Amino acid sequence: MSKLSRKILISVFTLVLTVAALVATTYAWFTLGDTVSVGQVEGSVVSGLGLEMRLVVTDPQNEGEYSFKGPWTSYITSDDINAYLTTINFNEFTAVTSSDGETFNKLQMSGGASPSLTTTAALPSDYIKLEFEFRTQGQGDIYLYDFEMSDNGIVTWTNDGVKFNDPFGVEVPADTGTVEEQITNSLRVSFFGKDSTLVVEKDAGDGNVRGKGNEDLEPSVELIDQGAHSFFVSRNEHLKSTYEGLLGTADLVETKDVTEVNDEGGTKVTEVDNTNTETVNTITYNIATLTVYIWVEGWDVNAYNPVFGQQVSVNLNFRLQQD
Repeated sequence: MSKLSRKILISVFTLVLTVAALVATTYAWFTLGDTVSVGQVEGSVVSGLGLEMRLVVTDPQNEGEYSFKGPWTSYITSDDINAYLTTINFNEFTAVTSSDGETFNKLQMSGGASPSLTTTAALPSDYIKLEFEFRTQGQGDIYLYDFEMSDNGIVTWTNDGVKFNDPFGVEVPADTGTVEEQITNSLRVSFFGKDSTLVVEKDAGDGNVRGKGNEDLEPSVELIDQGAHSFFVSRNEHLKSTYEGLLGTADLVETKDVTEVNDEGGTKVTEVDNTNTETVNTITYNIATLTVYIWVEGWDVNAYNPVFGQQVSVNLNFRLQQD
């Protein structure tokens, strides 16, 4: 007798992020005060038949316990998401960096007669962390599919200082030179579930250079002379050697691009089995967990002045496949 395969679909919220305008012209991703603000969260979370979900918040003082549990539901509203962000004191992104997709650091530049760059742990309010629980009476794998990162399109930014190179190593002339950029080029989203880890970055091309830069540019252009790195050094020549050393040792988390994630029906992000259960009114449910992080990667070659002032949408869709 053959097994029946059943797919349950969940259409999950669209997150709309508004990016604040810069207040200075010497931006580096670790400069204090230059942040990305969240304007609003739109959309909803809808689960399919037989599958429910809820927002939860881990208690930092008690391992394995939650300090907040939302109600089990098939519909999580935009207001619920916004209320959650309020409880964790999230107001704005500060560009950070991660080597594993779940722990984050940032750099700070000190002033004074001898400016320096130092590494410090990021604050929980510098990025978004979302925790979900799913429950169902069945078992199976949960897939991310039709994932999308979008924004309000290409922005043309006029250079307001000395010349530098864009992310492709092409010179942007002083004062009147222009460069085109999109905020999604420096965005990252990671997913941590049972026996599954996934980190997503926008596809290369259409103005995007993935990661810290392209080491295979033709003609050859060093990483330090590409995009955000070139921009910072052009404004802070005295810190070039320090910056270049940090850039060289920066270990960014390995990513998949959006196309790869969506291929062949999506990518598994967690699974539901009977190792974690909950019984309610004699009905036993199997529980699955999923943690999602969203951040702006500071070492990304596209993370500099032109990205600010844009809006971003992150579309998350999940399906549960049961055998």
